[in-house]
Amino acid sequence: IMGPDHAQKSGVGTSSIELGDGIMVASIAVVNAFGDIYDRNDIIAGASDDSGYIDTEKSFIDLKPSFFGTNTTIGVIATNAKLTKDEATKLAQMGNNGICSAVRPSHTVFDGDTVFGLSCRDRELPLAYLTAAAQETFRRSVVNAVLAAGSETER
Repeated sequence: IMGPDHAQKSGVGTSSIELGDGIMVASIAVVNAFGDIYDRNDIIAGASDDSGYIDTEKSFIDLKPSFFGTNTTIGVIATNAKLTKDEATKLAQMGNNGICSAVRPSHTVFDGDTVFGLSCRDRELPLAYLTAAAQETFRRSVVNAVLAAGSETER
């Protein structure tokens, strides 16, 4: 929101959650987000000035942006549980909810955020058990992408 000189590095992050009986939900995220990255309630990456993080969401709401680039967070959520095409779509939608948990603001007109869902096996587990794990694993992947890119003082 303040230009490249005030931005932080991000990159690629992964995460997985085991649900029992060998069923896994895993994700990979490539992060170049417009918004700040939160790990729960703490900003761990984002636009900053000499005093620290500027809170991109607040600046955006207050209509004080000074720079808009082209940004995106993209990724894949995969499971070894059997899914129909519609269920894989729901898995991807829950991944998008993971973006909302980690990036604020998220899904702006400056972002091309997209998550794909896929199933690579035929183990049985109702979709309801996969959705929360899908959201959480994608949230963790976004956070891990920033952590893997380097310390918060690096740009």
